[in-house]
Amino acid sequence: HQEGAGYTVASLGTALTADQVKLLRRYVQYAVIAYDPDKAGRTASLRSADVLIENGFYPRVAVLPDGLDADDFIIKFGVNKFNELISNSMELVQFKIDLYLDGIKPRGVKDLSIAEKINFAKDLISALEKNKDSIYRSEYVKVISERLNLDERALFGQMGRNEVSETAVKNGPSYGFGKLLSLEEEIINLLLDF
Repeated sequence: HQEGAGYTVASLGTALTADQVKLLRRYVQYAVIAYDPDKAGRTASLRSADVLIENGFYPRVAVLPDGLDADDFIIKFGVNKFNELISNSMELVQFKIDLYLDGIKPRGVKDLSIAEKINFAKDLISALEKNKDSIYRSEYVKVISERLNLDERALFGQMGRNEVSETAVKNGPSYGFGKLLSLEEEIINLLLDF
């Protein structure tokens, strides 16, 4: 604020809490995370983004140059450059993909094994499922499909499987039995009920 950067808040450290996000949600629905560019800052950005998503935000991540936190960046380059950095911030899914791909340089997506692509896609889908906005999720499934060269329908199918599993766990035992039934057992029970 001292340098003229308005509409900013600090989470005091890198632990953004659900209570802080709920308070922030009273005023805005969009948030840009601008933590330090080191490994701890990137990890905190991902954690904070998850908390934001769970509370209905559409988080973006501003990637600061190495060695500069937000305050240092503003002092060195000015508030206008900082506002430009915020304007050019990345959607969370893009940030996660870029972060992952940066970790496997010089290999690119084309050099990922099928297992690596699948596991990474599942991680991204799990993150998307935290936001209940179906349009948001649909658009980012398209992005994941394009960036990782994976079939969009398969990604939507994975999202559906994760939701079915989550519902089964939340709803507890099926048909009064003391354990969760497999999908096949549930189908057989449904057929027997007819």
